[in-house]
Amino acid sequence: MRIAALLVAALCLAFPSAAFAQTSNDFDGDGRANAVDNCRFVANASQLDSTAPPDGVGDVCTCGDTSGDGRTNVVDAVRLRRALAGLPSGVADPAKCSVVGGSMDCDAADVARLRQALAGSAPLLPVCRAFVGAGALPVQMSVAGDSITRAFAASCECNFGFDCLFECVSGGTEQPEFSWFDGGGQGVFTLLDRYLFFDASIDAHSGAARTGGRMRGGDDSFAIQAGRILSQTPEPDFVVVLLGGNDLCSRDCAQPGACSSPLFSDAQWREAIGLGLSPLTAQLSVDATVYLGSVPRVQDLYAAGLAKQDAESDVACELAWETFDPCPIVTDPSTRNGESQAFRLAAIAARQRRYNEILREEALAYDTNANGLNPRGVSVAAEYTDESTLSVGTLLFGPNEINGADCFHPSIAGQNAIAERLWLNSPVR
Repeated sequence: MRIAALLVAALCLAFPSAAFAQTSNDFDGDGRANAVDNCRFVANASQLDSTAPPDGVGDVCTCGDTSGDGRTNVVDAVRLRRALAGLPSGVADPAKCSVVGGSMDCDAADVARLRQALAGSAPLLPVCRAFVGAGALPVQMSVAGDSITRAFAASCECNFGFDCLFECVSGGTEQPEFSWFDGGGQGVFTLLDRYLFFDASIDAHSGAARTGGRMRGGDDSFAIQAGRILSQTPEPDFVVVLLGGNDLCSRDCAQPGACSSPLFSDAQWREAIGLGLSPLTAQLSVDATVYLGSVPRVQDLYAAGLAKQDAESDVACELAWETFDPCPIVTDPSTRNGESQAFRLAAIAARQRRYNEILREEALAYDTNANGLNPRGVSVAAEYTDESTLSVGTLLFGPNEINGADCFHPSIAGQNAIAERLWLNSPVR
């Protein structure tokens, strides 16, 4: 469900037009120098401050004032809560909704802080986008991804029993309407939706992503998907990449020498990232950003599936794994190529972590042009920081985050969790 469609037409940021030019001394171009402007990033030549007594912050950038009257009260909390629930809300300016946390998070924590402030138990923080300013939002988004981005069987809740056949046949199908990226289906609050909350004109294109996509190898590698992205019209200025699950699941063993297709080495993984990043940074607009999402924890999915089938009578995960083989290196409990399942899972966990570290390293090398491969200065950022920081790569998949069809791909709840992590870590906010 498109959150933006449920808000009033004034949902997007509406900066009043100014008769003055924007300069380094007058960020918003309203004729008031920054030093004496009570809203430096939103034009307000009148400097209206309706707070009684005036608090020195103009009405157009008062954080917490979602109704647009220059003050914060219980109505603002109610309106924000309704907007976050996907209900018609009357939110006048989402750029002012954050009062705690980041400038654009606009989440339940902001609703709670508004209520605490009204009760006098906590302060409202001047952290909202209208007050602190921020970089430009995307105009056209695109994505490189795999079956997670294609939302394979995301809504399927079962895989066993006659009634279930009407819901999900043969393990389910692609359901892009539930994708974390731009799906418009009921119940998923996508990455696009979170941007649309601030600017309803933003568009997205997910046509480059393919089920089976990988960072390295195959017909839908990162390099090949990068080529598809570069052929899109209009050209994207924000490219999100979420690959890596199939790079782990397509391998037959953990250690070199045990089989002909072991887990990819550091060098192989690094090379594959470069094969996709180099054409993007060479051909996208210099104002564009490439955002490398982290590799998900496929090593969790065996335990999560067993827990799911124990809790739900119409889910038989072991049968699904045996039938559809979504990731045998993870889900096969037997010894394969001389490696026990426990050995393979430990090796996959180590590789998944290392792949994310390399994504971070390569993003930095391209972003700073330390490798000499991005002289035009296209921005490149990695979502992953480390194992103690929230990211897709540290998201612990449990029974609720995987579907009931193949007990492997994210459920709607899992898609929402991915969207939230990518949003919170996004460099374009």
